[in-house]
Amino acid sequence: NQIAIFFRDHALSDNIGFVYSGWDPEKAADDFVGKLWEIHRNIINNRVESPIVPIILDGENAWEYYRNDGHDFLEALYNKIDNSPWLETVTFSQFLSENPNLGKLPKLFPGSWISHNFSVWIGHAEDNKAWDMVFKAREELEAFQKANPAFDIKKMELAWKEIFISEGSDWCWWFGPDHIGPNNDDFDRLFRSH
Repeated sequence: NQIAIFFRDHALSDNIGFVYSGWDPEKAADDFVGKLWEIHRNIINNRVESPIVPIILDGENAWEYYRNDGHDFLEALYNKIDNSPWLETVTFSQFLSENPNLGKLPKLFPGSWISHNFSVWIGHAEDNKAWDMVFKAREELEAFQKANPAFDIKKMELAWKEIFISEGSDWCWWFGPDHIGPNNDDFDRLFRSH
């Protein structure tokens, strides 16, 4: 019943998401690994135990702005990482299995990557209606599952998959007055299809 939380390195993650797309791929990869080297030196100087630098991007959004969809940058970056013996890539699962005794946070301030609150995703009438619809759908699926325990397990898994997709916060990014674009109606239709 424990939840592991990884906090993204804001600067490095945003450099990939918003800065490096306009750079030469080799120079961007050099800059990225150089910044990791600075972090590495600070970790050694401060004797940090179980260090990790999470690079967490906002989905696929970055790559459409890169030349060649980011392949040149990623190839340069992976080559530099591969040739840096002080640097190791790991998944979060791998890190947790190798570091089972991490510290605990007594309190966590709620917020999101865009702000110190959740106002982009909740609060507007459209957002609230969407979350109410998701809540109602979840309640109905839970009730159906409880009343029909012998129901086809594959179909039930598919139904839960649709619930989980509809619970993704990105749908509500497009509702309300904060973010208006030419595809809002498409996003609304897709949301409702789940």
